[in-house]
Amino acid sequence: MPGLAMASLKDEDMDSSWDFKKDRGRAAEVAKELNEIVKARHRKWEITNLWVQNRISGMLALCRLFSSPNSKFSWTKASKIAAEAVGHGSPTYARKLRHWVVEFERQGMDYTSLPLTQHGRFDTRRLMDEDLSTKIHEFLLKLCKEQPFFKAEDIVNFIATPEMQLAMGTKVTFICKKTAQRWIKKMGWRYGSMPNGMYVDGHEREDVVAYRLWFLAEYEKLEWRMRRYDRDGKIHTLPDLQEGERVIREVTHDESTFYVNDRQKQGYWHPEEARKPVRKDEGVSVMVADFLTPEIGRLKDNYR
Repeated sequence: MPGLAMASLKDEDMDSSWDFKKDRGRAAEVAKELNEIVKARHRKWEITNLWVQNRISGMLALCRLFSSPNSKFSWTKASKIAAEAVGHGSPTYARKLRHWVVEFERQGMDYTSLPLTQHGRFDTRRLMDEDLSTKIHEFLLKLCKEQPFFKAEDIVNFIATPEMQLAMGTKVTFICKKTAQRWIKKMGWRYGSMPNGMYVDGHEREDVVAYRLWFLAEYEKLEWRMRRYDRDGKIHTLPDLQEGERVIREVTHDESTFYVNDRQKQGYWHPEEARKPVRKDEGVSVMVADFLTPEIGRLKDNYR
């Protein structure tokens, strides 16, 4: 669209169907068409934002200054005067005015050829309306039940749904990520590590406790047949073996666990949101273990 023109665009780069630097008559025709559009769509001024109104005023001023019968202003000079007239005295805005006029003429000189913009079409303060805030808040709470955290983009996408567009009562209303982030902050959501409610694990299950007691009792029965070592790795106590008995070697293991997904611990949360029980595990994992003995160290075969 013409309103998206880059400020660095030069006059020589414009693909124009008319010689905008010399053809003052064509500039007068463009001014007439601009004026007719404003008259024919005067009701549009009620919904067209101030940015577009300012741009059209600048374009009209440029065309009238340049096409006036007694005008001695060049195309560039006329654009600078027009820019100052609408409150923008920078060369950049003057260059934009020239580009918008050329694009308007090139694209057929209808309303859609104007440098339209979405700025000002929606007052973002309406997001603080009680009904709209409640809808968004309920959506986020529902989202938090389905996944650990949400993103500001989720609110942007939710606002774009037909249901919310209807609730807002405007033709097309979209918000940007920054607007969503400001709304999140005003509504009391915080970004950071969510406080835990409680941990849930199986350490105290009845069957786990029973097995632990059985294991300790069995270990105590066999312990006297093992060599005991001190902190320096020297034998501290030798086993007291009876005839036919053999030494029992204690084998322990060292392990590292790798998770498919590391748990995300930071995101948006609300102080009034109920804390959910947190599992200690982090999903599917792979455990890599080494078996160790006091006598020979790490267990290994002949090839490793």
